[in-house]
This record gives sequence, structure tokens and C-alpha cells, in this order.
Amino acid sequence: MNIRDKIPGLDADALKTLRTNATRLSASGTPKQKDQARDVLILVDEEEANRREALPPAPPKTRRKTGTAGPSKAGRKGRLPNVAT
Repeated sequence: MNIRDKIPGLDADALKTLRTNATRLSASGTPKQKDQARDVLILVDEEEANRREALPPAPPKTRRKTGTAGPSKAGRKGRLPNVAT
């Protein structure tokens, strides 16, 4: 089984670790490691794109209506409650 076959079965943390290691090797590995790391990065990008496409669409954001927040608290700013000591 090669890495191409294993990537779809990896969880998100393992995929992140694989990306980190491949990025490191593509910058500082031997020429063979750099080539393999670039190939792995392409596979990881493809897998992440496939997972994003498989997610259900995000629900629309709801907006609050302006002007319906209730009484303003601006008049109470700086006042302390009366507390008997």
C-alpha cells in the first residue's frame, strides 16, 4: 500500500502532521526527499479539497434587526447601586 492509498483514511490531525513533515522535507531534504515531499503535498491538497467538498453547506448567518435591542443603558453608565453598609 502506498501513501496515495493511505491518505483518504487519515484523520485530520494525521493529515496535518503529514503536511507539516512534507513541507519541512520539501525545503530541507535531499533531492529525492524534496521530490517525494512535493508529490505528497499535492496529494494532501487534493484530499483536503475533497473533504471540503463533502462537507454540508454552512447554514446562513442570521442578522439581528437594528433598533430592537430594548432600553438603552447609556443613562446608567458610571452609576453605582445604592448599597447600605
